[in-house]
Amino acid sequence: MRPRAPPPTSVAAYRELLRKVDEELIALYAERRALVRQLWEFKALEGLPLVDPVQEQRVVTRARARAIEVGLEPDEGERLVRWILTEGRRGLPRAVTPPPR
Repeated sequence: MRPRAPPPTSVAAYRELLRKVDEELIALYAERRALVRQLWEFKALEGLPLVDPVQEQRVVTRARARAIEVGLEPDEGERLVRWILTEGRRGLPRAVTPPPR
């Protein structure tokens, strides 16, 4: 969470703050996607399954807990993380070329 600052005094100032948060969200999502692709490449080299339902459930559980910590409903955290997981899988077939056997 960000340190508390005085609230903006205009609609334009609120919009500017929201724009900055949106930019950070996109950058963090791109960073996560890049890490996931690296993980898939590593798993492919190791002959491991690319999708791990047990780990995904851990991610969901952490997201629900974190949502509560920051004042959101746990379902909001879960929906967000499930969307991220689902969207990440869209790149699965083209993201990893299995190693030759």
